[in-house]
Amino acid sequence: MDNRYTLEFERAIYNFRLEGDDASFNPVANAFRMGIENDMEVLVPVHLAPKDIITPGLCLKNGDSPVFANYARFDGADCMVGAYTSEKELAPGDLRDVVCYRMSDLVSKVNEWSGCTGIIINPHTMAFNLHRELLDQMGKRPLSSTFEVVRGSVLNMHVGAIVNAANRTLLGGGGVDGAIHRLAGPGLLEECRGYGGCKTGDAVITGSYNIDHTDAIIHTVGPIYSGRPQDRIDLANCYLNSMQTAFENGIRSIAFPCISTGAYGFPLGEAAKIAVRTLSEWFDRNPDVVMNVYLCCFRDEEYRSYMNTLN
Repeated sequence: MDNRYTLEFERAIYNFRLEGDDASFNPVANAFRMGIENDMEVLVPVHLAPKDIITPGLCLKNGDSPVFANYARFDGADCMVGAYTSEKELAPGDLRDVVCYRMSDLVSKVNEWSGCTGIIINPHTMAFNLHRELLDQMGKRPLSSTFEVVRGSVLNMHVGAIVNAANRTLLGGGGVDGAIHRLAGPGLLEECRGYGGCKTGDAVITGSYNIDHTDAIIHTVGPIYSGRPQDRIDLANCYLNSMQTAFENGIRSIAFPCISTGAYGFPLGEAAKIAVRTLSEWFDRNPDVVMNVYLCCFRDEEYRSYMNTLN
């Protein structure tokens, strides 16, 4: 059941809910398509029925004897099959017989079943409805990297890696840097000491320690704004090197803060243009890579500036 693509799908749904009315559906569709193509699995409650078989039936192996089962519909949504991304998500509901099933097979069965309107993901914790029309749209949507501007902190994002706007020592500081170190705990500080610091514009990757909704932390050092052309180069390198580090470590979703726009004084409008342009250029250079990228704006003025630039 432990499948990285199932986890990415769960994370994309969480972030979609977190963003509220401004959320884009593209990262969820990306995670769904990636999962379908890589045998993403979900847990499906069933009613065991050795003799009475109702279409669409599952045939389970019990030793040498087949056992037939029927999908259990979720009580809170008429004619929808419940599916769970993990045992943790299943736990709050009623205990019943459950099978681990490939999402692609489940979609095929649901589409063949005239009495079913779709699939409901994690109905007891964060219900996400995939109606048949939506399943059809997602199945046809081509895979492509996404870039979303989010109002909030990287610490709230459920992603493969969060980016820390670190200082050159990597030993923690103020703002998002200090918040990440406090939440991750002393293990992060110990690993960061092993790097002996980091140059401006470079990036290094560590474990996430006590931050359990991400797999890794990518630390990058933004420039202290002086108005020199090198500042723009260094800021662009922060995004480029962080993206490359994520890609090389198999990460498929990443959340950035607004690097250098706080105490380091980089003008918001200019920083936003550099971030959006640099990420777009990275996507252009890596057309075969599919990654969900979130740019998290902690302050309202950051969000307005980055949204204006993106638009």
